[in-house]
Amino acid sequence: MQTTASWLTTFANDSLGPLRLTPQLDRRLNRRALAARSSPAVRDRLFIDLSATIAHWLRHYRGWRLAPWEFDDILQESYLTFVELLDRWHARIIVGPSGQADPRFAPYFLRNYPLLLANRVAALRLASRARPLGDWGSERGDELPDPWAAEADVRAALLIEAICARLSVRDAHTLRLIVAADYSIGAVARQTGLPPRTLYHRWARITATARAVILGQETARQPPAAGRRGLQASAGGCAERIERCG
Repeated sequence: MQTTASWLTTFANDSLGPLRLTPQLDRRLNRRALAARSSPAVRDRLFIDLSATIAHWLRHYRGWRLAPWEFDDILQESYLTFVELLDRWHARIIVGPSGQADPRFAPYFLRNYPLLLANRVAALRLASRARPLGDWGSERGDELPDPWAAEADVRAALLIEAICARLSVRDAHTLRLIVAADYSIGAVARQTGLPPRTLYHRWARITATARAVILGQETARQPPAAGRRGLQASAGGCAERIERCG
């Protein structure tokens, strides 16, 4: 019986390999993505075509502390993420007289798949914290979850969105990759194809905006004392991540 890792490896061996777009390949992927709207078989073939690139992104999560989840759970999410991405793309495309879709599928995939996968990983980790206390097996001495952790994660997500609302689309995309998906600037450069120097200049703009938003939120209403440390740690973690990359 194949493990999750082995089926993805098998798919990657039958894929297009690392995605290097040419005009011909761009048109081919566009046609296949359009056909996937009415054919699950075409959708699955497209996933196989892109599986080497997806497997490359998944390696980012190896070594993460995911308990009670495992890396195989993230691998399982890779296909669901792809289905979600296709649904989102189909909902927004405009097909021109030439039969080509706008936005084109391949750039949309390269730009959005890592973020959608990061969102699913974050949802898994949040769900594990929100389990009922009886599920934790306290008789084995398991550590009980912090009851404020889920709210802290929500506050952190809201903080990121507040910062992104004051950024350009490209700067917001960079911030989400670094803070939410835990990419380094070097990894963002490889994923976007931008020179690291350009990203460092962009990051200077982002951090200036982020500091202004974070400082502006310090005067907001504080939660009850029991949960204050968790919420402050959440916002502080975002700020620390931003400063560390800067």
